[in-house]
Amino acid sequence: MPQLDPAAFRAPIREQLGLDDVVPGNRGCPQPLRWIYLHTLRELAQHCGHADILREQLLARRSDESLLPEMTTA
Repeated sequence: MPQLDPAAFRAPIREQLGLDDVVPGNRGCPQPLRWIYLHTLRELAQHCGHADILREQLLARRSDESLLPEMTTA
C-alpha cells in the first residue's frame, strides 16, 4: 500500500492561499489563515508543555519508588 505524504497533499492548498486570506473557521465565522496557523501553533505548544509536565511527574515517581526499601514477606 503506498504511503501518502500529508505535506505534499497540502502543498497546492498552501500555494493558493495567503496568510491574510479568510477561510471558514470552526467558530462559526471566517478567520484569516494567519490566525488559524498561530492558534494551531499555540495549542501544539500548550499540549507539548502538558506532556512535558506529565513526563517529569512520571520520572519523579519512578525515582521515588526506586528509593523505597524492598518489601519482603516474612
